[in-house]
Amino acid sequence: MPWPKPHAPTRARRRGRASLFLANERTFLAHVRTGVAVMAFGFVVARFALFLAELSARGAAPAPRGLDVLIGAAITALGAGVVLFGAARYARRREAIARGRDVTAPGWDVALAVLVGAGGVGLALYLAVRGLAA
Repeated sequence: MPWPKPHAPTRARRRGRASLFLANERTFLAHVRTGVAVMAFGFVVARFALFLAELSARGAAPAPRGLDVLIGAAITALGAGVVLFGAARYARRREAIARGRDVTAPGWDVALAVLVGAGGVGLALYLAVRGLAA
């Protein structure tokens, strides 16, 4: 019985590739979920700032500082960026898997995580300073 050629698609190889495709798809969906959640949070921040502005116009609350709407818009844009990043990453990795190339991360995943983490720290500092000033 002759041995199969190394490049011949065996059942185990096909199963392994299918597993890679499915893992890539799960990762893409995780990026989409995360991006939508971040966008929703940015929308809530911006809307709450507008709500406070409406209350201050009626004299029921102190006037907001105006930076809240910009922060909410920036968070919403960051969420959209996460979705776009996930889509680009999904397409690159899908192509690499289909061609049988190595699927390695170029470091963008870590850069995105650092960006989101730095944004969270910045937002926490802003809220702490604003809370102390109020």
